[in-house]
Amino acid sequence: MDFFSFVSLQCRLDVPSTLIFYIVSIVLALLFCLFVSCMSYEQLEEIGDMTTMIEKKKGLEAERVGVVNGLAIKFREARSCRWLWPIQAEECQDTIPPLSDVRKKYGTISIVLFVVFYGLSLYWFDALCKFIFSTGRRH
Repeated sequence: MDFFSFVSLQCRLDVPSTLIFYIVSIVLALLFCLFVSCMSYEQLEEIGDMTTMIEKKKGLEAERVGVVNGLAIKFREARSCRWLWPIQAEECQDTIPPLSDVRKKYGTISIVLFVVFYGLSLYWFDALCKFIFSTGRRH
C-alpha cells in the first residue's frame, strides 16, 4: 500500500507565478539565515569578551576569556547539553540531573512510563501523518 508517492509532491512549474514565489522564498530564507548568523556571532563575541556592547562603548576594557569559557561562566557549569534548555542554570540543574543520576532522582517507573508514552505518541503521530497524506489521493 503506497501512502506517500512522489507524484503528489511534484511542483506545478507550468504556472510562472509558482517559480517566482519559490525564488522569492529562497531569497527570503537566505536573508533570514544571514541575519540569524550575524546576531549569533555578535552574541557569542560578547560572551567571549565578557562585556556588552554598551560597556564597550563606555570604554570599559574587555576581559577576553574565549567563547566556551564564557559560556561555562554564564551557565555556571562545564560544557553540557543543559546549555540548550531555555531556563536558568540553577533551575536546570534541579530539573535535569546528570544522566548518571536520572534513575536516582526520578525512579525506574518514571523512566519506563516516559519511554512508553513517547513511543505511543510517535506511533499516533505516524498514523496521523499517514492519514493526512493518504486522504488527498483517494479515487
